[in-house]
Amino acid sequence: MGIDFAALTKSTSIAAMRQIDEKRLLKIASKGDPRRFKPTVDGYFLNQFPIDVFQAGNQAKVPLLVGWNADEVPALAFYRLRRINPEKFQGKGK
Repeated sequence: MGIDFAALTKSTSIAAMRQIDEKRLLKIASKGDPRRFKPTVDGYFLNQFPIDVFQAGNQAKVPLLVGWNADEVPALAFYRLRRINPEKFQGKGK
C-alpha cells in the first residue's frame, strides 16, 4: 500500500513524500479506496482492533466523545466493514 501511495504522489523516497505540502497530500489521499488507511494491528502500538477492545470492556474508563467528520475514513472501515448500532456497540446484538 505504501509503494502504491508513493506512486500516486510521484515520490521516489520517504524524504520526498515528507516534503509534500498538506493540501496536496490531502488531495492525493482523498482519491481511491479510503480503506487503504485503516488501523493496523501491529502488536506494539495497536494490539487489537478498537471494536474488539470495546467489546471486551478493555477500553479506558473515561468519558469518550466519538464522531466523524466529512473528510475522515468511513466508520465501516474503522469497524472492519461491520455496521454498528448502539445495541451491537454495547454487546447486546449481533
